[in-house]
Amino acid sequence: MKKPYLNIKRSFSNRLTIGVILTVALIFIIIFVIISVFIGAGIQLEARKRAHAVLNNTNLRINNVLNSVEVAVQNNIFYIKNNLDNPQMMFDITRRIVDQNPSIYASSIAFEPNYYKKEGIQFAPYSYRDTDGSSTDILTIQLGNEDYEYHYMDWYQIPKLLKTDYWSEPYYDSGGGEKMMTTYSYPLENEQGDIIGIVTADISLDWLTKLITNIKYHDEAYNFVVSRTGTFIVHPDTTKILNETLFTKTYETSDSLDEKIAYSIIAGQDSMVEIKMNDTNYMLFYSPIKRVGWSMGIICPKVEFFSTGYAVIALVAFIMLIGLLILALFCRKVVRRISKPLTYFAKSVDEITKGNIQASLPEIKSQDEMKTLRDSFEVMQHSLTARIEELKTINEQKGRFEGELQAANNIQLSMIPKTFPPYPDREDIDIYGLLEPAKQVGGDLYDFYIRDEKLFFCIGDVSGKGVPAALVMAVTRSLFRTISTQESLPQRIMTQINESMVDMNETMMFVTMIVGALDLPTGRLRYCNAGHCAPLLIGGQNGYLPIISNVPVGIMTNFRYSAQETVIDSGTSIFLYTDGLTEAEDSQHHQYGENRLIETANSISQDSSMTAESIIRTMNESVHTFVGSAEQSDDLTLLAINYRKPNRKETLNESITLPNDIETIPELNAFVDDVCERVGFDMPTTASINLALEEAVVNVMNYAYPATLQGTIEIRAIANDIRIKFIISDNGIPFDPTTRADADITLSAEERPIGGLGIHLVRQIMDSVNYERIGEMNVLTLRKSLVNNNLES
Repeated sequence: MKKPYLNIKRSFSNRLTIGVILTVALIFIIIFVIISVFIGAGIQLEARKRAHAVLNNTNLRINNVLNSVEVAVQNNIFYIKNNLDNPQMMFDITRRIVDQNPSIYASSIAFEPNYYKKEGIQFAPYSYRDTDGSSTDILTIQLGNEDYEYHYMDWYQIPKLLKTDYWSEPYYDSGGGEKMMTTYSYPLENEQGDIIGIVTADISLDWLTKLITNIKYHDEAYNFVVSRTGTFIVHPDTTKILNETLFTKTYETSDSLDEKIAYSIIAGQDSMVEIKMNDTNYMLFYSPIKRVGWSMGIICPKVEFFSTGYAVIALVAFIMLIGLLILALFCRKVVRRISKPLTYFAKSVDEITKGNIQASLPEIKSQDEMKTLRDSFEVMQHSLTARIEELKTINEQKGRFEGELQAANNIQLSMIPKTFPPYPDREDIDIYGLLEPAKQVGGDLYDFYIRDEKLFFCIGDVSGKGVPAALVMAVTRSLFRTISTQESLPQRIMTQINESMVDMNETMMFVTMIVGALDLPTGRLRYCNAGHCAPLLIGGQNGYLPIISNVPVGIMTNFRYSAQETVIDSGTSIFLYTDGLTEAEDSQHHQYGENRLIETANSISQDSSMTAESIIRTMNESVHTFVGSAEQSDDLTLLAINYRKPNRKETLNESITLPNDIETIPELNAFVDDVCERVGFDMPTTASINLALEEAVVNVMNYAYPATLQGTIEIRAIANDIRIKFIISDNGIPFDPTTRADADITLSAEERPIGGLGIHLVRQIMDSVNYERIGEMNVLTLRKSLVNNNLES
């Protein structure tokens, strides 16, 4: 007795109905997901537009106030310069600035020391509003005295050094206005362009608090403003103002504003992000106030945005479910009626499958697809004979395909380095490589190049052989070259290669490989392995390089690759290979193996004249002698890197240690001047080197020690008979300036993005720039040749 579920399974009409329903259900699900995504995206876009409109309008109102203060100060520069011969007139000018501008609380004109010798070392006329009861008077005093040496104040020093106007960080005026204030400073120049003083205007921030507090983006939202250091200026919790920053709770709890978002806000970026506070999801909108370097933001609960969207999504899901049930009933009835003629046609087709090609086909009277199918089988019968003839033509095309494979082999080999020695002018490195595919094209690869005094190299083996493996090999090599030009850490290079390979790996092919970065001045080797054979060290050091296997690239997304590092002694060679070496088989299917590999490596290490080429040739001869006449079973790739660190006598070794304070830069300048004089650099060269060191050290102060982080910076100068190098060391946060792209100096200051100009100058002035993270230290090494720059040369 047949079971009912078997009839359901074998029935074409039932299977077709189920297939249609499942297909439509899948389509409905996809449509539902798309609709949900678009609804969510639309809500976010509308929220972002609304928030940006509010922020931009507020920004405009803030800028109007700030601009009026700047214009008030700048409009009086003419009167100040015309009355420089009358110091008492300066009191009247400051009084007029305060009197004519309601936004300004106080104003001063602070002159350079002894500018007016009769007035003393410090002369700074100062006028301010004295509010007493119902009246407001403007008082004038001489600000500078022995207890108030204003020449060392930020509002004086910063615009003087930068030679541009400057808004100070907000502060609480205790003992004076008893309110939050900020100061606008404008440098005063004489006819020769020298700074002779600073003109200032103080404004109260009460208006800013009222303006931000009155913004009504949403009933549950609140607003804030932070200074350029992240300190709260405006906040609904007044205890946070000038007492807390965006980073205050970052290290105390994970349920707080993310550190990256905080850095993004104070960097002046404009964005919308989702954050979590007190176990509640919020939307954060923020925008910069570029004129003063502040930022303002709006925080609103996320649920307030999406409540309407959730209701719409639920309604769409209900409608789709009802439609799916109606379609199932309709399909079951219609498909049964249409598929009935297939039973008769199946009997005729069964005769053809038994070998009776000329078997008669049933007559189909209906003029639909069944009739078309019957006619198609009849055409097939007549076509089989013709197809036999076509097979002969296919064999001829096969020969042409073999020629195309040879061309593909030539293209593949052209993608890997083949000019040896690759760096004939260098004394510290010798490289040689060999690739022999088992078929006309293969899946092995190797590559190397030098950037920032680091040798970047890789070797890899693609799973599989032939054309598919060759295509994956080409992609992998291109990814290595592209990613490593922007990234210096092997584990990060490997991670990005893996993510790119996983995204495009529909064929489920993977690649075992090793990526390394050898610092040529120090011999420090950083490397990352992805399931590849462990390299050998030959010569000064012997034995396998310690390896963490990790997984091959292309298998698992978001895999965290482990990095390793060691120091390579001078005279040591790094020998890398694919498993085509150790798994090479002779005619008896015995493998070459690791024991023979070690024996061959030990014999090579006995040769004092060992070169990279001799290592490769000896290894290649050894494996081919073992294999004999047996057919090559796998691709064979060998790569040798012979490291020879030059040993030159030092003629100078001096150092200086500075605190993380930009005011100590003159000490750096004096140190560099002394070193350059001792090695014989002329004055123009000394000046350019001083500029490069100043840019590099200031970069460290700004980025390795952000915000209030304190530390020291050591600058060591080491010279020999051909070059001098400056080693800048600090124990700040990891910061690699060489990864920052050079600034496009063809762009105007307005078009050029912030950053990159310092490293651009350093690269232009110095011969090489090299960064290393050694333990907990950032180490930046700058080198300059003495041969072409020495005054006597």
